Amino acid sequence: MTFEEYEIRMKSKQLQRLDEMHDIHLQAFLNHAVTDTRNRGNKQVPRYQKFEDFFNYEKHEKELLEITKKQDKKLMKMLRIANEKGG
Repeated sequence: MTFEEYEIRMKSKQLQRLDEMHDIHLQAFLNHAVTDTRNRGNKQVPRYQKFEDFFNYEKHEKELLEITKKQDKKLMKMLRIANEKGG
């Protein structure tokens, strides 16, 4: 297995875990959505109006992929420095 293949497999596993976390949070949201309320004036209203208020999948995905971009840039910089010193 090459280094690139390893990185792809690791990223795939991280994204798979993110999907699992999403499913877990969705189930928790559904379990509590009916009973979790708060008072607003004389009314009781649901604490979370939408699932995205409870778990923002896109935000977590973006953070995960941004970390990868930063790591890629750092790796490319290290490789460039190594090539300049070795070449």
